[in-house]
Amino acid sequence: MKLEKWPVSPSQNIVLGNPESNVAVATLWTKHQDIASKLDPESFAAVGQLYEKYGISYMLRNLAANPNIRHLIVCGADLSGSGESLVRLWNDGISEDYQVVGVEKSPIQREIPLDAINTLRQNISIHDLRRVKNSDIAINVRSLIQELPRIPAWGEPLVFPEPQIVVANRLPAELGAHLVTGKTIGQTWLKILNEIMLFGEDAGTNYGNRARDLNNLVAVVTAEDPRNPKVEDYFNFVKSDLPAYIAEFLNPNLPEDVFYTYGERFRRFGALGTDQAQIIIDKLRKDPNDRGAVAILYDVVKDNQLDRSEKIDSGFRTSCILSYQGYVRDGALELVANFRSNDMYGAWPRNAFGLRFMQAWMAKQLELPLGPLVTVSTRAHIYEDVWPQIGSILDNYRGSFEEDPRGNLTIRVDGETRQIYVTHQDSSGMPLRPDFVFDGNRNKSAWSGGYQLVESGIFSSPQHALDIGIELSKAELAAKLGLSFKQDSSETLDQLKVISEKAREYDRLKGLGLIPDES
Repeated sequence: MKLEKWPVSPSQNIVLGNPESNVAVATLWTKHQDIASKLDPESFAAVGQLYEKYGISYMLRNLAANPNIRHLIVCGADLSGSGESLVRLWNDGISEDYQVVGVEKSPIQREIPLDAINTLRQNISIHDLRRVKNSDIAINVRSLIQELPRIPAWGEPLVFPEPQIVVANRLPAELGAHLVTGKTIGQTWLKILNEIMLFGEDAGTNYGNRARDLNNLVAVVTAEDPRNPKVEDYFNFVKSDLPAYIAEFLNPNLPEDVFYTYGERFRRFGALGTDQAQIIIDKLRKDPNDRGAVAILYDVVKDNQLDRSEKIDSGFRTSCILSYQGYVRDGALELVANFRSNDMYGAWPRNAFGLRFMQAWMAKQLELPLGPLVTVSTRAHIYEDVWPQIGSILDNYRGSFEEDPRGNLTIRVDGETRQIYVTHQDSSGMPLRPDFVFDGNRNKSAWSGGYQLVESGIFSSPQHALDIGIELSKAELAAKLGLSFKQDSSETLDQLKVISEKAREYDRLKGLGLIPDES
């Protein structure tokens, strides 16, 4: 069957051959060019990578648009479970809620009809070669293709509507940098998604699609426990997906036919095979104040190419993480990872778990507790195809209140002097500075007091500032009206409500002439 336009979902991760061939090959995380270059281009329709589970929807679109394809070969390194999900889809099917049966976090786009997916499963045979070693993949794929019989097309091409992209309006924001902080990776991720969708700029990419970008995004994770990672329901992966992924951050061996790994660049960098992890550990063990405990993952020879678009099309990849820096503060090991470019939906959570695991490993060598993990993403971005999912995640999960890392504030009112006292203290209740004192009789004392607190650098989160502003307003009412005040309580407002009700009743009775005129 001759096709007018194919593939319908183009990608830089696909090598096209003969569109009339019966065979398509998914190489997962293994370099697709290395496999395709060893095959007869007339023997396959396409050879492409499948990094993530959500990419299966785009593969289904291309398979449906080319009925010539009757065989799908799955091979290569399955680092994210995308291959397992694809094989499970063919073997076990898809549920009514558009999830691959038996696989968590594996959604399929709802614009692709269920009966069309089942048509593909019935007419395309899947061949699972994931257990074949990288060095033998091309040989085994070539041999399998030669054995497969030529089969006529299964029907007419099917093309489906594109997923609806919901574009968030961009709001004005500060220039330079953005900061988000959370105790866990999950908490921090929700803030990252919200920050980018609100303030990011829509821009093109090297890959020909669009993304929402936010420059210089600093994310701080303060308390994630790497021994028991908190994998949230709203992540696009499950806990069982993590071990193989995070192990790559410390593995010095580069798998055959993989572009690069962070572990190889960290533990065996360049021609000399330098173990930069050991250098950081040795430096900080010798001098905890050393400011040069740095590892560089950017290879200026391999990565510093001028013609990026041409290199990308030919399979070239540049390390997203540029560097690591370890330092000791307050007796704990902190780690900063600098990214030149960071997919904050598809990659950042797993990146963060891998980095936290790596940080814990170094801290153990240094016999130090864990400090915060900091990622600095020069170009933090979210690709447009996942904007709808992000909108749903934020609608359902954001909004929880967290303790301000800069400390807590307690407020009390002196009933005799009508003064408002604000104490700044740490999480244990220890005062951090002399009390702030505001005159409750003064006009707009809550506003002026709140402004003074903001100027003193007490707040790191708008939620904390808003909460204290509300409490100061109640304290001002209590001071001016002689009411009692208890922080985070409705006591003052309840008293005010009683007074208001009594005043209204008094006016009603007076209007009925039941209360004598005071004159």
